[in-house]
Amino acid sequence: DLSIMNSVFCFAVVFISVVFCQTCVDLKNPTTGISECAARRNLCNNPAYYSFMTTQCPRTCGRCGTACVDLKNPRTGVSECAQTAYLCNNPSYYSFMITQCPKTCGRCP
Repeated sequence: DLSIMNSVFCFAVVFISVVFCQTCVDLKNPTTGISECAARRNLCNNPAYYSFMTTQCPRTCGRCGTACVDLKNPRTGVSECAQTAYLCNNPSYYSFMITQCPKTCGRCP
């Protein structure tokens, strides 16, 4: 949708900044001094904006304070991420895969 793309592009142009601290915080729009993350929450797991939202809105998107590792199958104690990596960008499995296999899918913050 072109209106969403325009909105996000404008958001991206205004919102880019660098973070040097270790705490997990959403970045603020440098023009307004206010974070726009809550209003953009719907973009957290959108494949087109995943990396951008992880950088700009880690707290809102729930990407704080955990090591980036693939989860293991609780029944076998082994990760199945390498075998299912082809599902990383499949829209039907995207949310599941970035939760279960963030390292394999290249979705680490």
